[in-house]
Amino acid sequence: TTCKELVKTSSINLVRSLMYFYDILMSKHANEDNRSSKYLKNWMVSIFFFSLTWSVGATTDSDGMEKFDAYLREIFEGKNKDLPQIPSEVGKIDVPFPDTGQVYHYMFEAKNRGRWVH
Repeated sequence: TTCKELVKTSSINLVRSLMYFYDILMSKHANEDNRSSKYLKNWMVSIFFFSLTWSVGATTDSDGMEKFDAYLREIFEGKNKDLPQIPSEVGKIDVPFPDTGQVYHYMFEAKNRGRWVH
């Protein structure tokens, strides 16, 4: 499935944007006080997917956003072996996106276990 980009981007800039988002959002949670938190993995995984959505998934038109939403959800489900699989080191996604709305409609709140806020 292809998505139409509103503005042409290069793959390296998308990856760079992804990592900037991730670094900024994780920097306040990956400090000395939180490093031993039993929820740090949940935060890392969910913040990665939030960052992926708003970097790689944000360059497309509304039709592409619908496709990206469906694609990301299929990856989470792990049922389609033709799509990338969540690495076994990451394991189960403990705080998946809610079933309603698109992934674009949520932000991740890293408190306690973590949750997606509409």
